Amino acid sequence: MKVLVVRHAPALDSEEFFATGKSDKERPRKKIAGQTFAKACPKLKRFVPQIDTIYHSEYLRAIETAALLHQTYADAKIEKTPVLNVNAPLDEIVDFIKMKHKAGPVIAIVGHNPELTELVHYLCYRDFAH
Repeated sequence: MKVLVVRHAPALDSEEFFATGKSDKERPRKKIAGQTFAKACPKLKRFVPQIDTIYHSEYLRAIETAALLHQTYADAKIEKTPVLNVNAPLDEIVDFIKMKHKAGPVIAIVGHNPELTELVHYLCYRDFAH
């Protein structure tokens, strides 16, 4: 199985957004960041021609980023999961990926930092089978 790890497109400034009284889950991506990501997706398809399922967190900026990715990979299923939310434990993300091997040979996960950076580090420097 291959896993495409996507950090959500840059979000609106947290301090300004929190002044509105809304929760972090509702904080959207910056409009310009979404436009930039949308332009990059067709180029990504040259390197990753197929995605079977796109999983994303429950946070608006990840939902928006996953939707942009889905525009390029329209045949992919798209699913929301709390496992990719902010502060998700690394072991839960790894277990989730292991469970999803039947979702197809290529999945994408759209989430947040530092969790995704820690995941990539783990996948690169640890034995994923154990």
